[in-house]
Amino acid sequence: MAINLQYMDPEAIRIGPLSLKWYGISYALGILICCALIRKLSKLHKLYLPESLSNNIEIYCMIGIIFGGRIGYMLIYAWNSLMLEPMSLFYIWEGGMSFHGGLIGMILVILLVSYAYKMNPFILYDLIAVVVPLGLFFGRLANFINAELRGRPSDITWSVIFYDEDFSRHPSQLYEAFGEGILLFAIMLFLSRFFKFGSGFLSSAFLVLYSIIRAFLECYREPDSNIGFIADKYTMGQLLSIVNLIFGFMILVISLAKNKKYK
Repeated sequence: MAINLQYMDPEAIRIGPLSLKWYGISYALGILICCALIRKLSKLHKLYLPESLSNNIEIYCMIGIIFGGRIGYMLIYAWNSLMLEPMSLFYIWEGGMSFHGGLIGMILVILLVSYAYKMNPFILYDLIAVVVPLGLFFGRLANFINAELRGRPSDITWSVIFYDEDFSRHPSQLYEAFGEGILLFAIMLFLSRFFKFGSGFLSSAFLVLYSIIRAFLECYREPDSNIGFIADKYTMGQLLSIVNLIFGFMILVISLAKNKKYK
């Protein structure tokens, strides 16, 4: 029997014209927890992070995730809207973030930060790779609260009926919260016990594993309405996951080639 969902207000708090949305809370909470874990892991594995870098890691992550995620979303999923209203790029409060855009944003920011601090960028990449699934977990929960990125129609026992529909769907947001979040975090935490931070292996492992999990779970998620199926079969998420997978293997090759330089 499907579970009927009531309307869940995306606003957590409203004070006059100002409002705080669950989406923003989830991003902030995810970043804070991930950065706290980065500091803990760096101490646990005796990795040196300059004090100013450690104190400001949240700021760097927010810049990479928010700007990269928003630009990526508009370029990939809302190109027509961007062309009609260029200023919509800055309408962050309306929602719309891309994981792949955020990923590119983080890669660029960390590369610049590592250059400024004259350190091996793969130390930060590997640290982030271990903890970022927790951030994805909170993001997917926010997607569920917002009733966005819905699953495909289904009549399985645990299917859900959203407040504005009369048929049931896969709760794909929760599938992704578990797969891309909890499961991937457990795997990455396990791998971090055996592979050296700074080697790039953990970064490549995250990209490869995330791509596989995301591509599989896309089979339960409705394709984006403004894009639909590509070649009548694949979703944009699956195609981007293939690119991610290739990029993950490239990172592994490059990191192995560069690793000797930082020993």
